[in-house]
Amino acid sequence: MYWMAAGVVSLVAALGVLRWLFAVPRHKSRRKSSAFKDTSRSALGQALAPGLAENPGLAGVYALGKGEEAFAARALLARAAQISIDAQYYIWHHDLSGTLLLKELLDAADRGVRVRMLIDDNPTSGQDEVWRSVNAHVNVEVRLFNPFTIRNARLLNFLTDFFRLNRRMHNKSFTVDNQVSIVGGRNVGDEYFSAARLMQYSDLDVMVAGAVAQDVSAQFDLYWSSVSSHPVENILKPALIPNLDSYRAQMRVTAAQERSAAFAAMLRDTPLIDRLLARELKLEWMPARLVVDPPVKGLRHIANDKLLASQILEALRAAKTEICLVSAYFVPARIGTRHLSSLARHGRVVRILTNSQSSNDVVPVQAGYVHYRKQLLKAGVHLFELKSDIYAANAGKADIASEKWFGASKASLHAKLFTLDRSRLFVGSFNFDPRSIYLNCEMGIFLESKDLASEVSANFDMMTATQSYQPKLDARGRLIWIEPSNIGNRILTTEPHTSFLERLTVRFLSLLPIEWLL
Repeated sequence: MYWMAAGVVSLVAALGVLRWLFAVPRHKSRRKSSAFKDTSRSALGQALAPGLAENPGLAGVYALGKGEEAFAARALLARAAQISIDAQYYIWHHDLSGTLLLKELLDAADRGVRVRMLIDDNPTSGQDEVWRSVNAHVNVEVRLFNPFTIRNARLLNFLTDFFRLNRRMHNKSFTVDNQVSIVGGRNVGDEYFSAARLMQYSDLDVMVAGAVAQDVSAQFDLYWSSVSSHPVENILKPALIPNLDSYRAQMRVTAAQERSAAFAAMLRDTPLIDRLLARELKLEWMPARLVVDPPVKGLRHIANDKLLASQILEALRAAKTEICLVSAYFVPARIGTRHLSSLARHGRVVRILTNSQSSNDVVPVQAGYVHYRKQLLKAGVHLFELKSDIYAANAGKADIASEKWFGASKASLHAKLFTLDRSRLFVGSFNFDPRSIYLNCEMGIFLESKDLASEVSANFDMMTATQSYQPKLDARGRLIWIEPSNIGNRILTTEPHTSFLERLTVRFLSLLPIEWLL
């Protein structure tokens, strides 16, 4: 017993020393900056002025459903930037699309555009040299949210500072000249822009203009100046002098790859921002409201009424007839199951689209979801699970084939949205899971538009009718899955497109007390 107690004391002491040695640095040398307020003389500002004058108080909105167009919108907006670019992301991969988009930001910085990048530090393993180099540009500043202080053995950070590092910034926004912003579910990387070899994410962003774009800038400033955001130079202690020229050379090699020709052609053939600048792009004008978790959520618990989740729950309760909810990672937990079940029992049609086990790229999330599936079905909630092989199943169809550039065969749902009564729409970063509710910082936009909400709902109808399994309960209360096909519906009695070992793994994980982490 003595040796065991001594060992525990020694371990705690060692972790304490490690935490002291690698403490998060104090903010002693952060440059102060905020969004530029008057950017109406920029090209984007002048192009939007007539629409804003004709639609006071409304937001001009353009939906970005296709991955190719979502990439093009960001890259072409960067080319159009004259004053500032503010980019805030959970993930920024340094694959082909991430490198090409970062090149557009550096090109803008070369023209004198101020570029601020706020990146969550959780997915940045192996990227230190890139962010050091980019941050060396005189017109670029990179900050890391909730940074890891031990860079080379990152898992040790969880032993010394778990509860801080378990809280992440999941927000996603891309704002140019404080005039136009892109908000939604996409991070930056090939799989988010329909350009990955193995996996394609189905997702949705909206490009917005008007006062709501300034609201996005304001929330960016809150996060940018929060105690959780740290300048790269204060976290990444450089062993060598950052070499931006060397990184640019690497970028040129990447841009010369054969696969990059598809991106170049797509940017050349997408007139989206040219039409916006020429006042020819048809924006839909509608009431819009930005909702966001306060950045202090990244450090500690906050009052429930301050959470983004409370505003989402309030909106769901206001639905009169129908809720169509899309959530890539759906773990409703007891509270969500209770509210969704109550809505269904009180006459609302509640339909939910999430990933099937075969399309879910996060296995523990599936383990959290299966706990509540039967309870939701018994309450009258309609569940649908995306098929992972929709590209193969729809080979030859133009609308599906156009979604993939490089031959990926597996699909996964990544969107986070819902429509209410086919007249209101929410698009953002919020997953219906405990992590989004209580741990991660999230954001999104409520839009009031019968046309846009109906269009999104119609796409929901198509995906649930042709590209999804529908779990149901048979007469004996057992789970079955209805699979649509060209020759009629098939009834499956096990998780579709999975092996026994995969199902056993999910079953095992579902027994563990990990829901609060999901």
